[in-house]
Formats: sequence, C-alpha cells, structure tokens
Amino acid sequence: MAYSMEKKKEYMALYEIKNKDKIATRRRKLRLLKKKSNTCVRCSSVDICNKKSILSGKKTKELLCVVCYLKRFSKKYLGRSTRWEEIEKMFNSQNGKCYYSGITLVIGDNASIDHRVPRSKDGKNEISNLNFVDWRVNVMKRSLLEEDFIYICKKIAEIN
Repeated sequence: MAYSMEKKKEYMALYEIKNKDKIATRRRKLRLLKKKSNTCVRCSSVDICNKKSILSGKKTKELLCVVCYLKRFSKKYLGRSTRWEEIEKMFNSQNGKCYYSGITLVIGDNASIDHRVPRSKDGKNEISNLNFVDWRVNVMKRSLLEEDFIYICKKIAEIN
C-alpha cells in the first residue's frame, strides 16, 4: 500500500512527537562523542578553534571549527549563517588585528565582534557597523560610541 506524501509527513511528525526524548538523547550522545574525539560538533571538522573558554579558561561545552564559529557570528550579527564569508572577509581586512588596540586576534580564542555605533544607540547589525576586537577591549567599550571610547582611552594614557 503506497502512502501519499502528506501521509508520510504526518507519520513523521507523529513519530517525532512520540519519540522526542529518544531523538534528543541520541543528539546529546552524538555531541558527546564528537566532543571526546575533538571534532567540531556541527560539521565534524578536526580543526577546532575554541578548546578553552575565553573568560574562564576551562574546556568549552561546544567545540567548533573556525567556519562554524564564523557562521555563529554571522547568524547573531547579520541574521543568517550563510553570510559567514562576509564576517571572514571583515576579519581578513583587519589583518587579524583588534580594531582599537592592534592585538593579534584568534577566532574562538580572543576575537569578539563590536558595534561601532552600539545597538543601544540605534546602531544597526550591518557589516559597515561591525569590527573585530579583542574581547577585553569589547568589555571596556561597552555601549560607548567609538569617539567617546577613544577619548577615554587617550585620557587614561595621559595620566600614565
């Protein structure tokens, strides 16, 4: 007996609802296996870029390769993970250096994305409004405008 396409979709939806916990458990086990084997949890690449957390120095929960890390940035800041190459181009155009301090950046280690005009001050999630910066610099800048942040840094440098 042949099923129509609609019946198949309906059957699959019912299967997923009934076996939701089993499916989630399988996914968790697969992620753990990938983590133990030091491969990217999304694409199984062996080129991992974030073995330790930036803030704590402990092992991260989710190991990612550079491309998957860039895709995450792209999804967060540009709305789609398919625009990751634009993020990579921005990183390469800065020669892998922090926009403000010139510190060498490593994706998955100390690289962070900053809005030149903060979102809290009507800044947009557009490539033209984003820069790669060291995460410590990003924490210091907070929601300051670029000019205000540079002014404060110069004042601090004058004191020392």
